[in-house]
Amino acid sequence: VGVSPSFVFEGATANSQESQKVRSDFVTDTLEPLLVQIETELRRKLFSWKDSVTHRLQFDRMALASSDPKAAVDLAAARIAAGIDTINEAREALGRTPVEDGDTILMSANLKSLSALLADPVTNQIPNKQNGNTGN
Repeated sequence: VGVSPSFVFEGATANSQESQKVRSDFVTDTLEPLLVQIETELRRKLFSWKDSVTHRLQFDRMALASSDPKAAVDLAAARIAAGIDTINEAREALGRTPVEDGDTILMSANLKSLSALLADPVTNQIPNKQNGNTGN
């Protein structure tokens, strides 16, 4: 298999953006597959088949993303927007102090199920592109 030339900075310029890319590639291409293998093996050895259905064992990937500050912030924002983390959970993962009212799960108001849209067609009107008015 060998080592990717980018991991030994072959042909790379010495700027921080390229260094961040190399680190990100290392995490994605090298560490991630190993972490998945280790998690799978630990799950097989620590949990019975019945328990493995209800229990998970997973490494904290947020620490790996922190080597690239922009990626860490993007990941935190995506997790907040998806309702996975609260603002304070994301801030804790980034090494920041909690903020007031930061323990509430936030969800996008634009995400609705199809049944919710069909249940109330009056308030869920589709914008008319020609004149800016709403209509069905």
